Amino acid sequence: MPRHFPAVDGLARQAADAASLVEDPLAALARDIHASMQSQADAYRMLGLLVEATAQVLRIRIPPQRQASTALAIVAMLHHRIRALAGGQEETPGPEL
Repeated sequence: MPRHFPAVDGLARQAADAASLVEDPLAALARDIHASMQSQADAYRMLGLLVEATAQVLRIRIPPQRQASTALAIVAMLHHRIRALAGGQEETPGPEL
């Protein structure tokens, strides 16, 4: 029969409780982006920061063999979102990829 250690069980519960209090990093990023949109932050600097973050994610988190196709997909998604926000037709072709 395995030994039971109440102190270890207590520490495991505390660790689980602490982990549940940590905010999801993507939720925090989305909140921060939303807050920045409501601020007086310079729009061009904000765009530059987002482009740099995109480039870093591509370089660090996406496998090299998928970086080019992922970059093209990002450009297509950006084009689609801009058209949708402007009320453009969904059938309008995007940039040549």
